[in-house]
This record gives sequence, structure tokens and C-alpha cells, in this order.
Amino acid sequence: MDEEAATVVRRIFSLCMQGKGVSAIATALWEDKVHTPSAYKMSKGIGVAKKSEYPYNWETSMIASILENVAYIGVTESFKSTRLGFKSRKRIPTAKDRRTYIENAHTPIIDRGLWAMRITSTES
Repeated sequence: MDEEAATVVRRIFSLCMQGKGVSAIATALWEDKVHTPSAYKMSKGIGVAKKSEYPYNWETSMIASILENVAYIGVTESFKSTRLGFKSRKRIPTAKDRRTYIENAHTPIIDRGLWAMRITSTES
């Protein structure tokens, strides 16, 4: 497990539990000069599809995606998208009830209690 990246994920969840919204979380990470996921990968020598000239520019959609990602509780989600046909490159999202979830696939970063609490925190 990448402990440096896991620390950022835990911080995002912690800020959410403190009642911060995705904008406030993004601002806090930007102010503390925390690398975005792609900037972090670039700093570690891992190739990324899109280079950003703003390594601390956290988008609210990034924060929301992290808060919704079941991988952080040790679950692998499969079949998130499908193709229209074998000749097509276009991918369309699969409905959540048609996806496959594998429990305890890897070590969780966030415990399930915190995961459940984040749902009520983001709804209020």
C-alpha cells in the first residue's frame, strides 16, 4: 500500500466527517500544497495520460470521486462500463446494480464505519 497516498485519502474522509463539502476539502488540499492524484503519480515517475501545469489544483469532482470509491474499503468493483459492440470503442456506464463487487479484495484504507458515516455527512 502506498502510505503517502493513503494518508491523503484518510485526510479527505476526515475533512468530510468534519462537515466540509467537496469545495472546502479541495481548497484545504490546495492551500496545503497537496499534489493531485495525477501530479503525485508524475512525481513518483508513474506515467499519466494528462499532464497538469497546476499540481495542487484539486477539482471538486476528484474529491467526490474519492469519497464514492468503494476501493478504499477493500472492495473491487468490476464491469463499470461496457461497449456498444465489439467494433465500437465507445464505452457506456453500467448501472450500479449490474456491476460485480468483490468484498475484501485488498487491504482497506478506510473502515466501513467511517464509510457509512460519510454518506450521511455528504447528504446534509
